Amino acid sequence: SCLEVGGEVSWDWLILYFDIPGSQYNDSGSNTFDLSDNATEVYFNVFLNVPEAITNELVLFQFMEDDNLDGQFNENSEDMYSIEIGNLDAGWQHISLKYSDMAALVNGQPSDPSGNGLREANKLHNVRVLDLANPDTGYTQVYIDFIIFTEGAPLQP
Repeated sequence: SCLEVGGEVSWDWLILYFDIPGSQYNDSGSNTFDLSDNATEVYFNVFLNVPEAITNELVLFQFMEDDNLDGQFNENSEDMYSIEIGNLDAGWQHISLKYSDMAALVNGQPSDPSGNGLREANKLHNVRVLDLANPDTGYTQVYIDFIIFTEGAPLQP
């Protein structure tokens, strides 16, 4: 099973978004994911599949850190890093990115982070997944599967 997302919105880019809160994946009661404090050792992995006829897919992953560890993410004072994925070939593709290589983005453009500017995977509070489509290009579709963090190396399927 995987998540199949498709649609068209003539007035906006957003087709779907959902959050993956760190509190659901940490047995210690913390509001963060249980990840290494060494961002060069942490990898984000996901599999994406674009159908043959689709050429306008755009998937955005946002990684929200709780820099002050107060149990919340504040967009004005804490870091958010992103991965924007588009222009994929048809079929399943494994995407893997080192946490230390993630960028702060605003509308797809590099920007300064709002917090301390450090990539701290151990303070990752929430992962947001957004499926986007340019309203000018019409219907889009993507399949999303096996979102996972690994440490030490990218996922070896």
